[in-house]
Amino acid sequence: MELGMNQKPKGTRKHRPLTADEKKRILARLRSGARQNATAREFGRDVSTIQEVRKAVGLRLFPLVTPKLEARILELRRAGTGLARTSKLTHVSERKILALSRAHGIRVRAGGVRLSEEKRAKIAAAVRRRESYCSDIAARFKVCKQTVLNIAHEIFGPGRLRSYPVWPPLQSRFPQKDVQDLVSQFVARHAANSESMPNVDGRESEETLFLLDLIVRKCCRGKLPDDHVGFAELVAQWCIQQIPRQTWDALGAEQKIVEHNFAIEFLTAAEVIRTGEAHKHDLVN
Repeated sequence: MELGMNQKPKGTRKHRPLTADEKKRILARLRSGARQNATAREFGRDVSTIQEVRKAVGLRLFPLVTPKLEARILELRRAGTGLARTSKLTHVSERKILALSRAHGIRVRAGGVRLSEEKRAKIAAAVRRRESYCSDIAARFKVCKQTVLNIAHEIFGPGRLRSYPVWPPLQSRFPQKDVQDLVSQFVARHAANSESMPNVDGRESEETLFLLDLIVRKCCRGKLPDDHVGFAELVAQWCIQQIPRQTWDALGAEQKIVEHNFAIEFLTAAEVIRTGEAHKHDLVN
């Protein structure tokens, strides 16, 4: 019969008994609040061995919930602290904490403490400035990455954000082939020089309006993002990235003008789409 990787032939397994010093140190770790699993990993022992040491001296797995400890638990829960965090801070089981919360009518929404409006505004400002990637912004404001990612999608739309080493950060790509083809054709027609943009007279062009509307329908589920200015700038930057290197270098001093023209063109089109959405909303209401 074949043996598994961690199995030894019967009669050759050796039990390594705990020394008095090891038992003393294990009990010290448990009394300090360390969990059984963590203590077992620390001493290289099985959890059952740690349980035997604990039960031999009558040490409880969780402390008795005294009135003082109960008040501390309720204080944490009323502040919005989650079950796992409260259990870690008080060394009381999540089951008992949940029972206490229900008995006192305390309900904490999933996700813990709700993000304040002031903090949310600061995160949104950092996202709009594209200061860094979502993980860096999350670390700076001490929130989870998903929170920053949700705010970024609210601002720039649902398109998937590109990761490192793309710079500036928080850029999204439009993977639809028909959109890519139309953008490439649009760039090829209007990136040759600063006078070739259709918006030279300050009015939106049907071509740009059609292209941006297509991007909104295909990439933003048919709804223009709330930050339509940032979205228009994002589309303009993406178009500029499609300009061939030789064409871009040949523009020389006109590069800034071309960047400005693309930004104005898509911003004007975004304003038209936004006005149309507002008009539809008024008609529905």
